[in-house]
Amino acid sequence: MRDNRQHRDNRPTRPHRSVCDPAACALSADTCVLSADTCVLSADTCVLSADTCALSADTCAYPSTQP
Repeated sequence: MRDNRQHRDNRPTRPHRSVCDPAACALSADTCVLSADTCVLSADTCVLSADTCALSADTCAYPSTQP
């Protein structure tokens, strides 16, 4: 449900790679996997960690309005 992001079509499309480090994104994904492992012990923490992981991945793919 990212149709709302299409509204920013009036903005010039610029490469987000300079804003988002693929390496950092990969590390975040790795941490998410580790968190999932720890999740077995703390189900509550797992949900929060999983949420943070999704947000991190989303931020990496779709960085907020940054100069």
